[in-house]
Amino acid sequence: GLLISLPFSSADAEDKYIRLTSADYPPYYGRDLPDNGPVSMIIRAAFDQVGYQVDIQFFPWKRAETLARTCEVDGMFPPWDKPERRVWGLFSNPVPPSNIVGFYKRRGDEIILKSYAQNIVVGGVRGYAYPQRFIDSYIPLQYANSDLQNLKKLLFRRVDLILIDRTQATYLINTNLDEADRDTLVWVDPPLQVNEQHLVICKRTENAYQIIQDFNKGLDELLKQGVVDHILKQAQLY
Repeated sequence: GLLISLPFSSADAEDKYIRLTSADYPPYYGRDLPDNGPVSMIIRAAFDQVGYQVDIQFFPWKRAETLARTCEVDGMFPPWDKPERRVWGLFSNPVPPSNIVGFYKRRGDEIILKSYAQNIVVGGVRGYAYPQRFIDSYIPLQYANSDLQNLKKLLFRRVDLILIDRTQATYLINTNLDEADRDTLVWVDPPLQVNEQHLVICKRTENAYQIIQDFNKGLDELLKQGVVDHILKQAQLY
């Protein structure tokens, strides 16, 4: 009996091994965060609920997405839902928390954003997806390599505004800027967009539909048990 069951158990273990890519986006997820950050912990725990093992590799965002899109890995997390990504990927249910995206400015700067305000320069990050209504506004976007670089450009008046996730901005300001400068940069209400985050599995991955179904089941279980809330509170994201 043992000889017969061995191939099945090893094949089974093989099927339940998932390779994912992601990027560095503190405090949500990243190579150097404890346990790779709260979102990585939620992804792993949801898969763990349904008996999968997960290997996560971190790359710059564009590279992470290319590897997932071309099926060199099984998938990635946590991109926003966009039609061009649905061409190659299957999206999971939303993975908390949502990204609250909007503008940061320097305290005291009165900036009125209108679609014809061509003299305003807004900082963005290469490879990021931005809200369509902003792209349609024709306000010039000046690209940097990272959100931290943009915060510094804003501080030194090299851009007028930056587009950034609110939680990430708070984290970067508190961990990377001099204390004297931390009060200089402020969030502009209301947010431009609130985006849900997802796990995406490449459609050509073997058992792709099954993987997404299993993941959703595991995530659902974690939400019911209050595990997701607990992870986010621990990371001070709630």
